[in-house]
Order: sequence, then structure tokens, then C-alpha cells
Amino acid sequence: MYQSARPRFSGPKADLVSWQWARLALAQEIRKSLDWATQLLAHGQVSVSEALALVQLKTAEAARTHIQQRKRERESAIRMLIRIDSIGETLAERLISEFGSLEAMAEATPGQLQVVDGIGEKRARVIAKEIRKLISQG
Repeated sequence: MYQSARPRFSGPKADLVSWQWARLALAQEIRKSLDWATQLLAHGQVSVSEALALVQLKTAEAARTHIQQRKRERESAIRMLIRIDSIGETLAERLISEFGSLEAMAEATPGQLQVVDGIGEKRARVIAKEIRKLISQG
């Protein structure tokens, strides 16, 4: 199945788009589970109730995995941001909440960064420069 690259958005829409993307990924996992259970059922390897139980188990597992992955991504982004001198943990969390990813922040203009509480014009320029540097370093 073809899966397009995750779109990057910045600003207030970042969290909404991230949530919609997560729902799509989970729906794809549910579809895989249903296909798998249907095959088992068609070959007489499980009963209907067993197939449904397997789908429920796989769906819950996929949801847990996805939530854990998103949490790790967020924590990793925060750790990278606090390496910048003018960013503490609270500001890093605000930036991630607003923009969703380091890549989206790197694409943001200093003016867009100023939307985040605690970031003025000078700080925005420094942060924009440092985030781009972090991204280029990998």
C-alpha cells in the first residue's frame, strides 16, 4: 500500500494535522489487522469471536505503539531544543506544541516564531538560526 510522506505544518494547525495523521496511521493498522483476521477466518483457523478478539488486541497494541512513538519524538525534539542557549524546557514545550516538529520550526520565519509566548524579535532571530543549524547537523 502506498503511504505518502507525512506533511509538515507549522503554527496552530500543527497539532490538528498531527492528530489527523495519527488517526490515518491507526486506521491503516486496523485495516491490516482486519485483513489478517479475515484470512485466518477464511482458512478455518479461528472462529469469528477469536478473530474479533485478535483484531481488538492488535488494534490496542498499534495504538499503544503509536502513542509511545509520538511521545519519544516529542521528548527528543525537546532535548534538541534545550541545547540552544536561549531555550529552556518550558519554551521548548511551547515551541513543539505550536509547530509540531523541528522541521516545521526550521521552516518558520522569525515573525512566525514570535507567536509563541516568551519569544520576542531578537530571540526569534537567534532561535531560527540555531534551529536551522541543529537540523543541518542531523
